[in-house]
Amino acid sequence: MKSGNSSDEAVPELASEVEASKRVLDVKSSQKKATSVASGVTNPAPSSSSSNRFMPSRSFLFTKHLVFIVFVIVFGIIGHRLLWPSHAEETSSGTNIDTSSKTAVNDAYWSLWNPAMTTSAGWTGSVKPCDAGTMMATARNSEVDAINFVRRLQRLKPISARDSAANNAAMKASLIVEANGAPNHSPPATGPGSTCYSSEGAAVSAQSNLGIDYVVSTPDSTPVGVLVKGYLDERIPPAENKTLGHRRRLSYPDANVFGIGTTAHASAIRVIGLSTSAANPSPDVMWPTGGYFPKQLAPHTWSLTGSRTTADFSAATLKVTHNGNVIKGIDKYVTDPRYGPLPTLAWSMPFQYDKSGGYIVTVGNIKGDGATRISYKVRFFDPVQ
Repeated sequence: MKSGNSSDEAVPELASEVEASKRVLDVKSSQKKATSVASGVTNPAPSSSSSNRFMPSRSFLFTKHLVFIVFVIVFGIIGHRLLWPSHAEETSSGTNIDTSSKTAVNDAYWSLWNPAMTTSAGWTGSVKPCDAGTMMATARNSEVDAINFVRRLQRLKPISARDSAANNAAMKASLIVEANGAPNHSPPATGPGSTCYSSEGAAVSAQSNLGIDYVVSTPDSTPVGVLVKGYLDERIPPAENKTLGHRRRLSYPDANVFGIGTTAHASAIRVIGLSTSAANPSPDVMWPTGGYFPKQLAPHTWSLTGSRTTADFSAATLKVTHNGNVIKGIDKYVTDPRYGPLPTLAWSMPFQYDKSGGYIVTVGNIKGDGATRISYKVRFFDPVQ
């Protein structure tokens, strides 16, 4: 995607969600300081994909992280979903992180997320001459762990990056970003922005999250986790990628496989056109997630993605309280449907809001999502090793 722009390819049809009038959903939603680290991420063009820390489809600043697991109970009135922390739910894809347990989230943070914040790609390629090269298998595994930390907090099945052809193509897309110093979902074959162009790299650029670290935190390479966090944050003050295309693609419930290619400072994660299978049931997806959530992952823009393609947030109401006090001045909006497979409600929190204590989020007047009201609590905490 071009920075500041996003687009998605035709998204595989989402399987219908299996509904139950009483549904219990398990929701679990060292930071390396990114001093002066900006991300530029681009969302795929409407028939493409996305990007981040460096710089996303729209830019965003690399900041901190969050986690949480919730209990979804439909009370007496059908359509009222209350999500509070509960025990981990065993699914066909594994065990979600129990976000009702600070210990469980803390342990997962240090074992799955934190290693990616100090692990670089170990890129073997170069810009002069143009060589896409490879990244270390351990680095790719670390990047997958970071992504799956996020997905497991969201009660989503984990993804893999075992498609070597997809990974190699992503390396070629990442090389184009690295060589030109900016993400572009439609890189030109000639002229400005065409350095290290390849037809395969260009094709995959339209199907991928793309990002580059503009303010390099280390002289030689950027940790893979920094790039992943850029996709989640979708922000470089004062600009924001309001489509949230990168975040939404990483958290697509039906995803099975991503193609991952990371160079010294650039990233390409192919999120469109690879294996998918229907999530059953497909959950509502929050970021930050309900329950205990690492404050290092706290984004400026929060989001709630519906469980169905028919979810309608156009007339939704939103209330956020912090330790009992209503948060004022929240900017609420519905994201552009072209840049993610499922409808999403987003809201910008006040600048430098307090990343401590508990936040209760209540979204009402939802249509077409099986629930008309969803409520959950985010408990920020500082992970301790």
